[in-house]
Amino acid sequence: MFVACSTLSFDEVPLAVAAQRITELGLEALEVGCIDQWAHCSPWDLAEDSAGAVRQMKQIQDETATRIVALNCGYQLRRPEQQQSLVEGICAFARQLGARVVNIPAPAAGTELAEAARSFQRLVKAAAQMGRTLCVETHSGCLTEDPEATAALLEQVPELGLTLDPSHYLAKGLAEADWRPLYPRVRQVHLRDAGGAARQLQTRMGQGDMPFEAIVSELKEAGYDGALVIEYLRPERLGLAEDYPVAPEISAARDRLTALLRY
Repeated sequence: MFVACSTLSFDEVPLAVAAQRITELGLEALEVGCIDQWAHCSPWDLAEDSAGAVRQMKQIQDETATRIVALNCGYQLRRPEQQQSLVEGICAFARQLGARVVNIPAPAAGTELAEAARSFQRLVKAAAQMGRTLCVETHSGCLTEDPEATAALLEQVPELGLTLDPSHYLAKGLAEADWRPLYPRVRQVHLRDAGGAARQLQTRMGQGDMPFEAIVSELKEAGYDGALVIEYLRPERLGLAEDYPVAPEISAARDRLTALLRY
């Protein structure tokens, strides 16, 4: 395992500046936010002009001495039938860039399991043909907001990977034991402190009750060897009452995770 950082932590600046800020915090592995109408680039643009986007991102990697290990994609489909070609285009882009993991949105909460499974069976097949790992994230408002529903989806789509973001589970009042059965299917991880008495989606480091030690230990036990992506977002993006800079929190999370990986 290794520690990485999401460019979404610096969503207010261009990608090249975000990458530079992350290197200044002592991290060189990036997960790039590719979320439509947010940052740092639109999945539609990646799929439609992959050559230009690849050149731009490779230049950023060269100039900042970073490496892009994953893409975190978010989009609203204009028509349902567009998803297949869009995901294929994103995976083709990821292959050219050398990013192993592609994270795409999970179905909305309430989606029929069989319907979701049929859709993902086609998508993971396309991703596998390009040597990419397709993942969905544990996220509030999605089918994956419930660990049992997540497990059921993964059981029906064996090739689908999971991006574990336990902050969404802590904010719902769940404990680490509730999502423990999911570790063998984890292919990407998003981490920040969260929970606490107010069950917040994000807190400053040390003010929540994120079980970092248990998570790292269980991931090691499950054989996970991928990135632990620090994903501290600007508090205003999450509607939090307290505002604070994210750089010190990223540094604190980096130190905590690096120490845990030594054991």
